[in-house]
Amino acid sequence: MADVHLDAPFSALSSFGGVASERRIEQRLLFKKIIDLADEKSVDAILIAGDLFEHGYVSRATISFLNERLNSVPHIKIFISPGNHDPFVKNSYYSTFEWAPNVHIFKEKIECINLDDLNASIYGVGFNDFLLYDSNLKDFEIRDQNRINIMVTHGTVDTLAGPPGYHTISATQLEKSGLDYIALGHIHKFIRNLIRGKACYCGSPVALGFDEPGKHGVVIGVIGKEQSDIEFIPIDIREYLTLEVDVTGCQNAQALVERVLENLVAIIEKSNYYKILVTGMVGEEILEEFDFIKRMLANSMEGYQIAINYKLLPEYEYEAIAAGNDLKSLFVKSFLEKIGQEHDDAEKERLRKALYIGLCALDGRRVKPV
Repeated sequence: MADVHLDAPFSALSSFGGVASERRIEQRLLFKKIIDLADEKSVDAILIAGDLFEHGYVSRATISFLNERLNSVPHIKIFISPGNHDPFVKNSYYSTFEWAPNVHIFKEKIECINLDDLNASIYGVGFNDFLLYDSNLKDFEIRDQNRINIMVTHGTVDTLAGPPGYHTISATQLEKSGLDYIALGHIHKFIRNLIRGKACYCGSPVALGFDEPGKHGVVIGVIGKEQSDIEFIPIDIREYLTLEVDVTGCQNAQALVERVLENLVAIIEKSNYYKILVTGMVGEEILEEFDFIKRMLANSMEGYQIAINYKLLPEYEYEAIAAGNDLKSLFVKSFLEKIGQEHDDAEKERLRKALYIGLCALDGRRVKPV
């Protein structure tokens, strides 16, 4: 497993009331579920590839809970490679807390722990600061090619795009190293078959925000010489989903609410978090009734975890506006005449967009040119 981020602030849930605290409790319950799964499957080792907890937020009570869970499976060897969110620094719980005897925490220099009864060697290296620009895996080679050689670390394989400072790992170097399997952390989605099938990102078992859609879990399997048989096991009980509802053509608040509900009722579930974007060109009166619309939707979606944002623009009736006598009418009439006289379709479209943007400006509404 990797990227558990125990005691994360869950800032993406700030608009959902007290849900962030509930989500942190779920983190603990799901971590217990992972340990119970490992015990049930009689695994030999648990590899934790960094960002197990949030250094700046984690409480001692959470660390105690974490250690109790790890200590509950004394027959399983546990290897932790600290990441950029939980680096092995002086004031880290990694260095100040007394961990269970079956837990080994890697530091900034490569270590090799031999498991003779399994004919295996576990290599690891961790962050000793919140950024790591130089990889200690340069020129790394295994010690004994007859053993099952496994690496656990936190970082970004250079074949994947990523900013500097997060332990960039050379795929070519790892391929040459002789390792049979590399357990990776840092990327929060499941990615398998890296480095000719020898490396895998298990992803985060608990999604942290709306930028982490899809299923989240852990990887379990059997590692052998030159091959591995792994399986992704979903763990998280919720998903973060972003949906868009187009309400173009709605002329009043009731019509808009009905359009939103008919698009959502069949697909949303109470167990998930939703960010709904309501878009489209609508009747002008709707833009004056946001408070009423929000109340109606809130009442209709009670019991669901939903945040609704609006990106609505007025659907103008140009001919009706042009029939008036004010500045806005003269503006619209002038543009309609230009559009009517223009023969080039591209120029006509440009004029229509200019007319629309101009009307929004006269109404005090901001709109991005498109």
